[in-house]
Amino acid sequence: MSKIIALLLSVLVVVISPQECKYAAECRPRECCHSTSAVPSKLAPDCTDIMCDTQCIDGAVDCNAEIGCVGGLCVVSKEYLLCERDEDCDEYERCHPKHAIRKEFVPYISRTCSTNCEVGSIDCGQGKVVCQRNNCTTIFFRDEKERQGRKEL
Repeated sequence: MSKIIALLLSVLVVVISPQECKYAAECRPRECCHSTSAVPSKLAPDCTDIMCDTQCIDGAVDCNAEIGCVGGLCVVSKEYLLCERDEDCDEYERCHPKHAIRKEFVPYISRTCSTNCEVGSIDCGQGKVVCQRNNCTTIFFRDEKERQGRKEL
């Protein structure tokens, strides 16, 4: 009996959490017009015969935001980049990070990284994750002097 209940609960979890994706192409806007959130393609509305106005709403997919797949969830870029301070952001890649993302969207990846200082990453103090203009991003240092000066920021 307990095995049947466990099986039913595992099926229920899959049904309750339908926002799974591997690639951005598997995601679509949640609403037909001015959508600021995303869902898996199979859950998206059919917008074939819908005519939207030309209003540009900041953060909407039909204006200036993009749909992505982050940590297995369909999101709009503004969702996973928005921040208020540096502490809101973290490294997107676990090994040799080059990009930043809001902490709650960091995908869990358990892996062992090499100790190499890769060019173009923020490894070994070559850069850091920051919140600039309310978006998580990475900055890179040109030299040791700039790195020492920016550490205090």
